[in-house]
Amino acid sequence: MRKFLLLAGVFSAISTQTANAEQVYNLDESYRNSNVEYISYSPNHRVQYPKRQYTTVSDYFHGYKAKPYMGIDISSNQLDFADNELVRFGSQEFFKDKNKAVSFVFGAKFAPMFGAEIFFQQSDESDKYYDHDIIGYEKDSLSFISYGADFQIYVPLKEKLDMLFSLGVANYEFKAKAKLALKYVYGSFSIKEDFESVAWRYGVGVEYTLNDYLRIRGLVRFIDMDDEYIKNMTELSFGLRYLF
Repeated sequence: MRKFLLLAGVFSAISTQTANAEQVYNLDESYRNSNVEYISYSPNHRVQYPKRQYTTVSDYFHGYKAKPYMGIDISSNQLDFADNELVRFGSQEFFKDKNKAVSFVFGAKFAPMFGAEIFFQQSDESDKYYDHDIIGYEKDSLSFISYGADFQIYVPLKEKLDMLFSLGVANYEFKAKAKLALKYVYGSFSIKEDFESVAWRYGVGVEYTLNDYLRIRGLVRFIDMDDEYIKNMTELSFGLRYLF
């Protein structure tokens, strides 16, 4: 009899635990990605169930809480110069065709597969030196700042890994400088040329979710300037996103 009562008590406890789990399962959605939806009813256990089907656009966005974030990107940029002079005594061959830059980003993910962000980017000043035996010493420098907006589409590959497609537009402001110090002449003189261009930005990459607050991203971007000085730029960037 005692064994029967003990077994009944254990069965009752298991049933109660299952009922509690099912109750939380229906009410507490604490984790979700684009493939499946997860809920947690204990710290070390997750229950997954198939993603629900969306019948309309409004149904797709309904119930999804926008996730704002801020971030930083470090990039290496390869420039493709046009066949034109940037300054009076320097053509494309006088300037370095590579820059490094840092970008500060603020954005949000508005739906499981859609997001947008705005950014401000500052490059370093790439210098190229020449030591002419007869003329003297020359230094040519090129740098830029840019600001604009990008829109993203997220395509899930695995639970925490998304492929990322990006389309954006930005304004680029370039500063070209040439400094020449002539031999046997005291002092030096310099020439500056500032120009700007509005460019389309096309990118593809991947984003990995580290936890509920941090994501890392790698992206290759083609920037179509079609400017009289610079035709385009290819950018390879790595970044970190912090979600609020």
